[in-house]
Amino acid sequence: MGYMMTEHELAELVGRLGNSYTKKGLSPPFALRDAVKHWLGLAQDEIVTVLQKHFEDYRRFYNRRRRRAALRHGAVGDPQSPRDQAPAH
Repeated sequence: MGYMMTEHELAELVGRLGNSYTKKGLSPPFALRDAVKHWLGLAQDEIVTVLQKHFEDYRRFYNRRRRRAALRHGAVGDPQSPRDQAPAH
């Protein structure tokens, strides 16, 4: 078996990755801690770099999802929504 992370290293890496998700306006995956346990042999910086590249490569996908979620929850005005139209006098 390969290198095993200490609990401290695991917590630090999960925190760094979770912070990366949060900075992008996303919620970290629920299974992130379990997934990180299987990334043996990779340095923390390598893992963070791969995640940042993933965000850059799929930026349009994540931005589209955030806009849809905002529209669904009323956080952004929807021009087709009667709620956002001026009241008739």
